[in-house]
Amino acid sequence: MGLVSIARRDGFAVISMKHPPVNAMNLELWSDLLEALEEVEGDESFRGAIFASGLKQNVYTAGIDLRELTREKTNEKRLTKFWVTLTTFLAKVYRSRLFTI
Repeated sequence: MGLVSIARRDGFAVISMKHPPVNAMNLELWSDLLEALEEVEGDESFRGAIFASGLKQNVYTAGIDLRELTREKTNEKRLTKFWVTLTTFLAKVYRSRLFTI
């Protein structure tokens, strides 16, 4: 999880994204978020998860990294993995037992 860190705070996990300059959500960030959520979800001592920016500037995220959709390196396999990872993460958040912010 190179782009995401987890901190414990009063029974909550603070899951911080740190992908400068604006937390553009590329495949690596979605993969790290999914891994962090699965780790926190598996720890019964957590009651909730707070998703936060770990950047110094006042920005949460710029949203989906459009370069994932248009970059020269993108191929069908990477694009499929990107969308599967993104939707898997969101579905797990929606179904989670955790309170989420």
